[in-house]
Amino acid sequence: MKKLVKVGSFIFIGAIILNILETAYFGWNQIAMSKQEEFWDVVCQLLVNTGCGLMIVGDVFDGSTSK
Repeated sequence: MKKLVKVGSFIFIGAIILNILETAYFGWNQIAMSKQEEFWDVVCQLLVNTGCGLMIVGDVFDGSTSK
């Protein structure tokens, strides 16, 4: 399951980088000003959530006990 943590971390970091790039491209608006910006905001949020989910699942279901 450590592989899930690594994949989740990669997706999470990639999503953060994508979010910074798309926010810089569309302007640093608090809320989306166009449909395209809203679309990319949703894509970034889904990727962040997927990455976090994979990291949590990979860590919780690792099978090892931490004592």
